[in-house]
Amino acid sequence: KNRPMRKTTFGKKAIFLLFFFATLAASASLNKKRSPPASKDRIGSFIFQNPDEDVFSILPDEELLREWSFEDQIPLKSSLETIDVPILIDIKLVGLSGEIEPQLNIYQKELLPLLKAIEGERIFALNRALSEKNLSRPENHKLVLKKKFSFRIKTAKSSLVDDLYTTISSEKKGGTVGYQIVENLLQEDFNSDQLSFTIYLIYLGNLTFSSYHYEDLLTKPGLNSRCGSKIHAASDRFAWIDLSAASFNYGPIIGEGSVPADSLPSIHNYDLEGNSLKLLDKKDLLVDIAAFIRKTSDFLIAPDLDRSPIPIFDKLVIELQVIHDDSGFEKNGYVFDFEKIKEELSGIPLLNQQEISFKTIYVALSQNQYYSAIFTNSLRTNTLSLAKEQTHISTALYLDSNLVHFWLDHYKHMLSGHRSETSTGEKSVTIYLFHITKMPLLLIDRAHQSVSFPEIVVALQTQREYTQSHPEFQCGERFVTIDQTDATRSVLASLLQSVWGLSPIYQTWNPVRGEVNVDYTWAIGKTPFGSLSDSVKLNFHARYSAVSLPLFSLVNTTITTLIDLLEHFEQYELDVHELLEEGEYLRYVQRWNMLMFLWIYRSSTSP
Repeated sequence: KNRPMRKTTFGKKAIFLLFFFATLAASASLNKKRSPPASKDRIGSFIFQNPDEDVFSILPDEELLREWSFEDQIPLKSSLETIDVPILIDIKLVGLSGEIEPQLNIYQKELLPLLKAIEGERIFALNRALSEKNLSRPENHKLVLKKKFSFRIKTAKSSLVDDLYTTISSEKKGGTVGYQIVENLLQEDFNSDQLSFTIYLIYLGNLTFSSYHYEDLLTKPGLNSRCGSKIHAASDRFAWIDLSAASFNYGPIIGEGSVPADSLPSIHNYDLEGNSLKLLDKKDLLVDIAAFIRKTSDFLIAPDLDRSPIPIFDKLVIELQVIHDDSGFEKNGYVFDFEKIKEELSGIPLLNQQEISFKTIYVALSQNQYYSAIFTNSLRTNTLSLAKEQTHISTALYLDSNLVHFWLDHYKHMLSGHRSETSTGEKSVTIYLFHITKMPLLLIDRAHQSVSFPEIVVALQTQREYTQSHPEFQCGERFVTIDQTDATRSVLASLLQSVWGLSPIYQTWNPVRGEVNVDYTWAIGKTPFGSLSDSVKLNFHARYSAVSLPLFSLVNTTITTLIDLLEHFEQYELDVHELLEEGEYLRYVQRWNMLMFLWIYRSSTSP
């Protein structure tokens, strides 16, 4: 028979969960019940000055009873099932307030209603491994967290319009403007201490300049040169789109994700009469701008997780193992830049007590039977039929990433530098970089330069003369191929996936179709994700998400565990107040309300 369980059965662990973990939930209910108490400013100041201290401890008992002891009537379990993550986004109008073209004056009352219609969806985890094994279920991708976007419309100072106009006029070279000079000007305008992200909408006059676009003019061009655009995401929390700049197609040649020239808002997309804007349909422009902001919010500002759960490490060791087939490889075209990866990762904010160390090992295939076996057993053959005057059968070898992963695990105790994670909080990720110069190989899995797994990254470099890669991307009129001699950019992207759980900047989860949604709009410029950029730089998509996504994963795991606990209580018709003594329950309510406030406050002010 089912009988009520005695209070002592749950003990300290259940009380601890209820006191601390449950208090991260139901931020929406706090918003509906009342405004934050008068002690908000003191609490906020205490947080920044004492990040490791318990805020609860600074409040006297009188204040706790007066301002933090109110009870919410929403059932605890219902409050836990959806938790809002507040995301504040400023839309800053530059040259769009009628100062350049009187007909092009965007009013807050016109744009804001369109933005308010942007309802944030759940935060999802792609969890591709489950999909590949046909184990994908909605519950395996959906987190309890939900994006809650809040938009504000602001107008830039006229001096910023003048500075941008003068700078672009003088710096434009052959239709190209370096994004760095514009980023520097916007950085001066952007307030890094504010709590929001900012999207700048720039218009500097129709046909003021001949056709131009933005590129990286400071970095030495690689095999693909550069893919320019009219949009850019900075290192700090702002991005921009220039409505005056030129648009062109970019993205995959075949498959999903290509970005047509007319898919980005542009004055050139609309009906103009000479150099005037008399025939501009502003409603169409506003709708396109709102769609662009929605896409930017989902892919760039608040991306999904690559997987969940994401372990939060105290000590992380990133080890590079260069597995080569040439004793003189370092002098014969080896350009992998591990130092550059270290430099970029050092720009990611770490949580308190977190440490990252690096290690490098070189292994010759000819001198190690285990690595040689892993390499040989992981090769697969690709057969391609070419029909011209007569059918021609072509074959080529490639590394199968899942086989590499399998054989590495099989031989792990025999391999150089094998590490066993000896304690909680320690994590190691090994980069297995196959630097092959004496045989032709296709990309890994015929499509990737590196592949991310939770504990390893598998990467490949070959000599250019052995490259057998057909172009799969385009940038304007130009085809884009992957430079297989240098895997630096791709490995950096894979490390972000393996360690911090970042999803590629061109992927989100589509809950309706139950599959990954692909869009390459932001896979250009300062990002290591995708083949349309040579950059080994990180924009705020990586820097911010590397902090927030592991925390979101932790909250999700904690809350789902608590929901399971509450469902267990429900079997015995027990509620929280029945499990705690009177004084304990009052302290629970106070901590609940306090940490509800902190959840809203901290999730809105993350770096």
